Amino acid sequence: MNYIHEGDPLNAQAAYDFKFPCGENGEPPDWGRYPKGHPLAKHTQKSAYERYIAPLVARIIPWIGVLE
Repeated sequence: MNYIHEGDPLNAQAAYDFKFPCGENGEPPDWGRYPKGHPLAKHTQKSAYERYIAPLVARIIPWIGVLE
């Protein structure tokens, strides 16, 4: 079982991002990119979360479930 943290919330082990539909095609929303000029512009949301928050990062899509 993957825990978000083991007692210390400042030492995250996992991060989950709830993604909701934003298009008409029914495809699962992908990881967004930060806009040009943003300090994290070279990252996707997933790579930024992995680098700065937790090693395990997953999308939660309500009609599908958890996707890594």
